[in-house]
Amino acid sequence: MRKIIKSLIDLIRRTPAPDFIIAIILSIRWQCRVAFGARIYYPWNLTLGKGVRIGRCTIIATGQGISIGDFVGVGDGTLLDAHHGKINIHQHTAIGPYVVVYGEGGVTIGKYSMLAAHAVVVASNHVYDSIDMPIKLQGTTAEGVSIADDVWIGTHAVIQDGVSIGKGSIVGSGAVVRVDIPEYMVAAGVPARIIKNRIV
Repeated sequence: MRKIIKSLIDLIRRTPAPDFIIAIILSIRWQCRVAFGARIYYPWNLTLGKGVRIGRCTIIATGQGISIGDFVGVGDGTLLDAHHGKINIHQHTAIGPYVVVYGEGGVTIGKYSMLAAHAVVVASNHVYDSIDMPIKLQGTTAEGVSIADDVWIGTHAVIQDGVSIGKGSIVGSGAVVRVDIPEYMVAAGVPARIIKNRIV
């Protein structure tokens, strides 16, 4: 069995393989469940924990790759794109459907966290200092995003580059987070502001 898996992995390294072949290899190798409809690019840069459930999503593990911890669920339609950086998702976290995570500057998501449907995490930003050059040609900055343990990110929320969200915090639906959120706070709005302290 190991020789067969090794041969299939070698084949994937040389030429693109059908999605269902990659799903089977990853499911067996990591003792998890990868949907046949999942589109996974650079699968050798992808580490999956035991009991992970990957829906019909797109995973692009370029750069430093993507690491997904034990018993994480990734919903249908989600895009995880390391984009020359790294994405780390720790155990028991839930990534809802149609979530987008760009990891150019590095993204870390802690244990037991939840990202609701259509949430967006972008660990990079476009440079736009010059008006004499198209923004697309001015490059990017990439500071990274850190989301601690037990964080709930509401549906359609946007987490921008350079942001750190503390343990036990909640980001309301549709919020745009541009600054750090301390531990156990509730933030909402555009731009997001702290509206409640969960400890008090």
